[in-house]
Amino acid sequence: MIPEIDIRTVDINEFQKVFTTGTNLTGTNCALLTGFLNDEQKLLLDRWYASMVEFYKQDSSIKAQTPYRIEDHVGYKQMSRDRFFIERFLYYPSRMTDNDWPESLDKNLATKIVSICDDLTFRILALLDQMIGSGTTLVDAHKPSLNTSGLLYYPAYRGPLYKEDYRHGVHADYNLFTLFWQIPSPYTDITGLEVKDLVGKWHKVQRKEYGVTLCFANALEYWSNNFFKSTPHRVTNDAIEFPRYTMTHYIAPRAGTVLENLSDYNRGNDLVLSGGGKFAADREPLVTSWQSMRAINSGWKG
Repeated sequence: MIPEIDIRTVDINEFQKVFTTGTNLTGTNCALLTGFLNDEQKLLLDRWYASMVEFYKQDSSIKAQTPYRIEDHVGYKQMSRDRFFIERFLYYPSRMTDNDWPESLDKNLATKIVSICDDLTFRILALLDQMIGSGTTLVDAHKPSLNTSGLLYYPAYRGPLYKEDYRHGVHADYNLFTLFWQIPSPYTDITGLEVKDLVGKWHKVQRKEYGVTLCFANALEYWSNNFFKSTPHRVTNDAIEFPRYTMTHYIAPRAGTVLENLSDYNRGNDLVLSGGGKFAADREPLVTSWQSMRAINSGWKG
């Protein structure tokens, strides 16, 4: 289980207890956010979730008509994870033309969903600015942003399983932070998502109607020079005989943002990221694009 935070009433002290910062390694470094949706927004999400299920019922040749574009980080892609497959459609309507958009998904509805995600994002960014003492740097860097939403589908699997099997193995994302929206399942209450704290303990993420799991990612740790820590996570094979759906929102500052120290924390020291990557203290500042943030995970040295 991970801590639940009501975003309507959260204060900086509650956030600091949950999320690992600096040398404080006691938090779970992940939280389940609640309390930020009104009834109209919940109905919009219900419609969008239903659209997602219908989208993934289509033949692969139809879904592949809007292929993934790495330079914009949008489009449809099928990925293999050992013997398991994951399908995902990444989108951000303002960066996509009508030709980029699948006919089976309502672009106007998607725009409203992204607006809900971005509203929550700015609340979190303001809290992070407050925690590290960076004024409004994080908030301002996302006006506009490279944020991207995703619809992820894990098909049901009924083949042989081994002890080391995971639907999606241990990893940390390479953006600033990720919001995982829980999709109602008619099959199981198990989310399958687990997160790892900084002392090495794994925590199962519980299901909460309209809840959103917040995990920090590598670019935030890089930008803050280890003040914030990325959150390793994985998807277990629990309830693997059922399909799994999730909606994600990947947070990233606008293209060309220079990722230098947000504060004096750990300035001038080498950098080793919780989710992977080693960097020399005299590295060049990273200038953001989806490609450069992706390279953080492989120990890119600027």
